[in-house]
Amino acid sequence: MKEKNYDFSILNINSPQTQKRIENKIKNNLFGIFYFLLKEDQPSMISSVISIIITLIQFLRYSFHEEIKQYWNYDLIINGISFVLSKITIIEYMKNTSEKIYTVIFYVAIFWLVLMIINIAYVTYSYTRSMFSVTWPLTTLKYFIRSIMCFIYIPFLELYFTILNCRINSVTGKSMNFYVTQYECWTGTQVIHSIVGIIAILILIIFALIIGYIYYEIKNDENNTLAR
Repeated sequence: MKEKNYDFSILNINSPQTQKRIENKIKNNLFGIFYFLLKEDQPSMISSVISIIITLIQFLRYSFHEEIKQYWNYDLIINGISFVLSKITIIEYMKNTSEKIYTVIFYVAIFWLVLMIINIAYVTYSYTRSMFSVTWPLTTLKYFIRSIMCFIYIPFLELYFTILNCRINSVTGKSMNFYVTQYECWTGTQVIHSIVGIIAILILIIFALIIGYIYYEIKNDENNTLAR
């Protein structure tokens, strides 16, 4: 009987053959997931205009921020614009709130990020196992991505940063949170909240960079009004 020769190099993760096979599998899986996400995802004219307006207002608000508006010469007009623009932010309504309300709002935003991570993990696992019996996870992931692209990224990033926004109290000399003045920074559970906030900031920025790389064209397309 002829003896069979088995190639055990595929079992060695350090072998070039195994690494190439893993690399190709990851590429194919990512390509398939991105294909499903981008398939028939052309936005309508109305949704594109609304998205552009929301993004423009969010960026325009920084030109009239409390720390910058003092450099404008027309105080009456600038104060009015700054007041109106400030009312469209989440963090404006968190000023001088109680510690409990602040923590609840903060972790609601964290929970949204966790749901997105779970959704991405489920979609990835389902695709690699060819287990797409339902399409709602993909649809949900599309809405998550659209929310980041349109109006969630800047407000939630600001919200995650609020846990790190601390100022020295001139009376007590302690470092207190800027939005919740009775919330002392870098003590007790606030340290845990700060670590969670830093992790959330990094994850959200990474997601935004990946989404921008996938969804936005590098080259300008002046003839296409819906071009991203």
